[in-house]
Amino acid sequence: MTQNAQARLIAKLVYLSCQRFPFWFLTLAAAVAVLVGVLATVSAALNHSIWEKIAVGAALYFPLALAIMTVPVQLRVYVTNDSTRRAFTLGAIGGLVLTALGFAAVATLGYGAEHLVFAVQGARMKLDAPHTFSSTGQIPLVLLETAVLLLGHVSSGMLIGACFYRYGVRGLYLLLPALIPAAGTELLLSAGWLGAVRLLTVPLPVAALVSVLLAAAGFAATVPVLRRTVIRTANPAANQPGWAIG
Repeated sequence: MTQNAQARLIAKLVYLSCQRFPFWFLTLAAAVAVLVGVLATVSAALNHSIWEKIAVGAALYFPLALAIMTVPVQLRVYVTNDSTRRAFTLGAIGGLVLTALGFAAVATLGYGAEHLVFAVQGARMKLDAPHTFSSTGQIPLVLLETAVLLLGHVSSGMLIGACFYRYGVRGLYLLLPALIPAAGTELLLSAGWLGAVRLLTVPLPVAALVSVLLAAAGFAATVPVLRRTVIRTANPAANQPGWAIG
């Protein structure tokens, strides 16, 4: 099997290992929509988005955690089964990009469902966090923001995992540089928790483009990090031999 074929297969497998999680969020979105509908019916005081707390929090940082674990958990499995590091790296990038887009679609569906419930009740929904959109009914802007933010976060996550896998505790020195794609997208888009700082005022097309380039740079940086990394086949802390270059 060629390296490109290996990369495509690994991308599919990495995505499949993560794809059940967006469906959990989709189920949660439906539950939130029902909850908001009930509360909006019995209480006129409810005027803040509940789904926003999930989309700005869990829907961003859970994929970040999945991306951090991808290299430490899966690299050894693929390399010791005759995949190359390059094929694994490219495949994992592809799988994580698909996962980010899946989470973005689910987050957008959640916003849309909640917006519909508020619209039916004739209520106006307020957003607490900064966003590129002023209403959750602006579906294209909602999808753009969530997709770009998620790409930045999974890019940082994969790079963090790769640095810690290769360098161990010394990877702490690379933690801040590895977070640049995630932090940069929030600052550029003025969205998410860091977006509240509003350090930058950049036109949306430029902010989105630069954010995607930051995410691409983060993914690209994992290639040299993993190119010659030693594959861990045992626990060195327990004085067990078994390191291999695989």
